[in-house]
Amino acid sequence: MIHKNILFDLLKRSQISISLANILLFTFAFFISISNTISSIILIFFLVLLFLKKNTKKNIKELRNNEVVNAILFFIVYVSLSSLWSINDSFFSSINQYIIILFVPVLAILNYTKKEKNISIIFFLFGVFTNIIASLIITKLNQFEVIDKLYFLKNDHYKNIFYLRGFIDHSNLSIFVSFSIFIILEYILKKELKTKKIGFIILIFILTFFLIYSFGRTGLILFLILGPIYFFIKKPEKIKIIVSFLFLLMTITIFTPNPLKSRIKQTYNLNKNLSAEEKILNDAKYMSDSLGGNIDYWVEKINKNDEWKKEVLNKKTNESIKKRFEIWREFKNKINYNLFLGKGLGSIKKLIDEKNNSINRMPHNSYLLIFFEFGVIGFLLFLNIFYSQLKIAIQNKKHNSYFLRLIFTITFLICMIINDYIVIFNTVCFFTLFSSLLFTEKNTIKQ
Repeated sequence: MIHKNILFDLLKRSQISISLANILLFTFAFFISISNTISSIILIFFLVLLFLKKNTKKNIKELRNNEVVNAILFFIVYVSLSSLWSINDSFFSSINQYIIILFVPVLAILNYTKKEKNISIIFFLFGVFTNIIASLIITKLNQFEVIDKLYFLKNDHYKNIFYLRGFIDHSNLSIFVSFSIFIILEYILKKELKTKKIGFIILIFILTFFLIYSFGRTGLILFLILGPIYFFIKKPEKIKIIVSFLFLLMTITIFTPNPLKSRIKQTYNLNKNLSAEEKILNDAKYMSDSLGGNIDYWVEKINKNDEWKKEVLNKKTNESIKKRFEIWREFKNKINYNLFLGKGLGSIKKLIDEKNNSINRMPHNSYLLIFFEFGVIGFLLFLNIFYSQLKIAIQNKKHNSYFLRLIFTITFLICMIINDYIVIFNTVCFFTLFSSLLFTEKNTIKQ
């Protein structure tokens, strides 16, 4: 109820009309980090609204010279054409994972104002903080045995491991949290903002706390890389402050018990052929690190739970990093056979579904994914999207979204190295929303 009143008060003070177009934009920004189902429904309503809206043809004409929109359209056209030589004959199920980025031009055609876009960013932040608040409350209620399971939180991954969970996958959410920190930093460093900075600083500490106490390796790495770059470009005189903060952050991560530290230890554990007792002891140490309590207590608890014990005994060491390199090697070898055109749309899914094939899982790397399916041509068209974004950002350094444009584009370029984020629903919706908010403008042809 408080959430609702704050948001409506925000709209009232900003003199934003409560139109269907605005409601869809604001709810989409809010639910990206909360519900895939609701986000999907909103995307459908965007299409319906597009057909009902007046001046659609005029707005389309005004977008013809937008480099980001053109880059996206060229890429999608090539993706569609690649189905002609693909080994996968299921076009519609394959194109679905790429088609969402077409909502960048859709949102641009709906012609939102600068003020409406700024409000939608605030709704995005509300969605992220809703995850954090719900995570803390539900986790504590579960710890105190008030509730018997983590209701509403995503709990189908690392079931027997403690960490602060959100409504969506922990890795995707960590990217949103990291980017939220930079959004709030933009508010703090605005020259016209003289008061309430302490409130924004508290919000940044809350976001950072969540990154550490969730499995947010991706988001934390992004923040550690981009934080110094951001301050070096925007406020070089304050670079010492951010370096000190990052040093403090790393110290807290290393010297305090938290799930992230335990996860890093587990990731880089190179021991092989561990005995059953050693595997159980390692998992017990992990739980003790993450949740507290005596190691013997966790050893006993694991031994009493047959399902948990079986999972621990079947767990291989160094799974995450080692397996990822193995997957990349497999895909690299396959790419050489279709270097120029690629294997075509949906070919990875087809190979995964086939038995007795060395390709049995997604590449966990967006660049390999694109190169494998669409070859050199598709890969260059894909990179052109991000080149266009960087070009617009660099050519317009006085734009009030200059730093967010840079951080957003670099965020995606980095995180796509470690997962298929360009086809994962949450992250591609995030890409779609902010590409539209940051790189298309109302009634303008050139940015």
